[in-house]
Amino acid sequence: MLLAIVTVVILVVGVLPQFARKGRGTSKQIRCVSNLKQISLGFRLYAGDHNDAYPAFNETNAAWQYFQAAGHEMGSPYILRCPVDAQRDLKSKPARDFEDPPQANSFAHPAFRNAAMSYFHCADADRNDPEMLLAGDRNITTDGKMRSGLLTLTANSPAMWTKDLHKNKGTVALADGSVQQVAIPGLQEQLKKPTNGVQRLVLP
Repeated sequence: MLLAIVTVVILVVGVLPQFARKGRGTSKQIRCVSNLKQISLGFRLYAGDHNDAYPAFNETNAAWQYFQAAGHEMGSPYILRCPVDAQRDLKSKPARDFEDPPQANSFAHPAFRNAAMSYFHCADADRNDPEMLLAGDRNITTDGKMRSGLLTLTANSPAMWTKDLHKNKGTVALADGSVQQVAIPGLQEQLKKPTNGVQRLVLP
């Protein structure tokens, strides 16, 4: 009996932490999906008030401008930070609003902007091309390295996720408002679906 009790205790002590870690990881993935659903809804509400067009800018190294433009429809800048993105640490003081001109705690303030967000925006997103990318995790790449600025993808681009955020997986929002988690093969397959063969991603 004593041996059985000791065995059970050892198993519990060894196994439970693994389940706890897995549970925390799943919870963060769910929050990332939730963030992108709110972001997608914000962009779609913006488009509804702007002749069905998503925000458009000439600057390709200022991803934050696209999110600032639709910020009031999104609600809080807090949703622009993925909970597993260590470089966008959620424990640090987050931006509180999308006011413009910005105050010291506004997302558009130079202290925040690209440094306060974890997601890209597709500058070519079109509500009439529902399979196009709209937004997604910033660890998307074609060479295995994290990028910032403009990333142009075509149907045949070797698109992939880096291991930095979701371990070679990622989450994307599409122009039709749907959100999905995809591994690298799923991402490459997704790029073949839109009518528009070119998708320019603006990365923070």
